[in-house]
Amino acid sequence: MPTMLFVDDPVRGNPLRPTADAIRALDGEEWLSTILIDHLLQTTLKGCVPDHVLIGSSDCYSYFSTYNDKLDKHDCADTVQTMRGGLQAYAKSEFRYISAACHQGHFFVVDVTFDSRHPAIFKQVNVYDSLSITSRRRATAVLGRLQRFLSGFCFHGLDHNLLLLEKQDYVVQQAVFRNCPKQNNSHDCGLFAVAIIWHLLEGKEIHSSVFTQDHIGALREALYRGLSSNAEWATLKNVSSFFPALLPPVRNEPSPEQDGALVHETGPEDEEPKEDEEVVAETHPENFIHDVVDEIFERKFSERSQVFQTVEELMVVINDYQEASGNSLAIRRSRGSSRVFACISHANCSFRVAFGPKARQEGIILKRGNCNLRHSGDAVTAAKVGRCLKKRSKEVIKQLANDVALHKHAPPTANDVIKAGVHKKKTLLSYKQCYRGVNARNESKIISDPMSFQLVGPYVEAFAQRNPGSTAFMERGSDNRIQECLSALHSQTTYYCASVQSSPLMVPT
Repeated sequence: MPTMLFVDDPVRGNPLRPTADAIRALDGEEWLSTILIDHLLQTTLKGCVPDHVLIGSSDCYSYFSTYNDKLDKHDCADTVQTMRGGLQAYAKSEFRYISAACHQGHFFVVDVTFDSRHPAIFKQVNVYDSLSITSRRRATAVLGRLQRFLSGFCFHGLDHNLLLLEKQDYVVQQAVFRNCPKQNNSHDCGLFAVAIIWHLLEGKEIHSSVFTQDHIGALREALYRGLSSNAEWATLKNVSSFFPALLPPVRNEPSPEQDGALVHETGPEDEEPKEDEEVVAETHPENFIHDVVDEIFERKFSERSQVFQTVEELMVVINDYQEASGNSLAIRRSRGSSRVFACISHANCSFRVAFGPKARQEGIILKRGNCNLRHSGDAVTAAKVGRCLKKRSKEVIKQLANDVALHKHAPPTANDVIKAGVHKKKTLLSYKQCYRGVNARNESKIISDPMSFQLVGPYVEAFAQRNPGSTAFMERGSDNRIQECLSALHSQTTYYCASVQSSPLMVPT
């Protein structure tokens, strides 16, 4: 099995914890969050999925878009090469990719079997959409980005990859939109998608009556009651009882015709202890925490209507939180004004918070439905981390640019900062970030430099000489500081008033 997860596979990834808001959404007619859908797939399928079956994150559209963008950026060449090294293992055999994909507020299932050694590459491309009347543009958008991801990372350099490069809509042309159960409301698409995946992995035939809206409604009520009291309630055994096709309990061994069926294993935890056997409680190291709610973050972002006007304003509060809590957050996803942060102060921590633009309004808000405010895992010691709490890129770039300026006669450039980041911070910054940061630093240095103000006098004199009949004068105080400066040409007037407190301006008399 490859070492790098394919599209943030929730089944094989770190534990996910839905927030209280995400669970409360089950009690009503609200849309469900992607983290809740991924949590359901994780708790029901953990340890049951064959190695050749890949379960993609429901947020796969954003995942594909983020990494596909790196293919077109020169400054991301090293990152792309590293990812190719971890993902090209998926080109060595046949794999089946299944995802409850979410795009434009709607969940649907994509089921794609691919094999780079096969002349056609895609052996099957199936789409299951529970909406009675739907646009196929959502599915084609996800499939198109899947093809580019496979072509750019997994199949890069292979002969058959030429087919994907020449026909950018090749996978879309192979897609078949299958018949499946239909929802009769606008908020159960996520549960329909998850239920279809459960049936697919059990080798069941998907048709319009394999389950109904009534089954999904009963499951939704049970999930709300169960998850409200126990975050691990959603097991395959519990959810299977709501679907006739999944009863009786599945056998331990899948039948030959059920390719990709779930493999159920019975471990020691399923066996009752013998009468003379002592039950030993599970222990953890002293620095291990489990399912601890981050109350400091709750206080910092307690106001549900809190709106940040800019990303910089948000970063200030994030930095304040880091200093107050001692936890370090890393940006896991960045697109436009959206940011997803994860905790790196605990090994494999499930803490995750998402910020994004407010719907139909300006500003950035906390997306509580996509957050998990619980920490778990071993604490990463300061010695192991080897650095202080991470600051945002803007502050890091400013510090690096100042360090470069101390050792270089000429002003620092973006490439200088990138090199300094690798050597000093052990991190690869993008060229665009460094270019903007260096320009901002250089401009601020020019503005604050006393030499800039000393140019005002010669400028006024040159203005008067080159524009006969214009008005140009400058008044100085007794301490030789500029008190007032005026230059006027016809009807266009520019007025400058400067008062410098640091040192007198040496304006020639």
